[in-house]
Amino acid sequence: MVSVMVSGIFARKQLAFAEMPKRVLEAQARVGRLEAALGEAVEAWRISPLVRNLQALRGIRLASAAALVTEVGDLARFDTPKQVMAYVGQVPSEHSSRARTQRGGMTRAGKPQPKVTTAIARELVG
Repeated sequence: MVSVMVSGIFARKQLAFAEMPKRVLEAQARVGRLEAALGEAVEAWRISPLVRNLQALRGIRLASAAALVTEVGDLARFDTPKQVMAYVGQVPSEHSSRARTQRGGMTRAGKPQPKVTTAIARELVG
């Protein structure tokens, strides 16, 4: 009786394990279809050159570039890259008094979506 129950559990685990690669392939195919649709939508967008240029940065692919442009908008409104990073929230915290300056981790300031997008891109290349 025990060996039948053990073999039944083993068979169910084997079935679940055999299904995993199929699910991964299905998810990869879905991502491919969505990226293709996003690529077509971006090409029709008036600021598609900006999306293409952002993809030249390490860790930034089509979805990340489109998300950043959607959240941040036209980068021409910023005078310096430092202002863009401050808007996105990718600046270190700082505690200073007189001659002493201590920098900490990233602040909580900024818009959440571009902050997450840039953080993920940074982790992928780091």
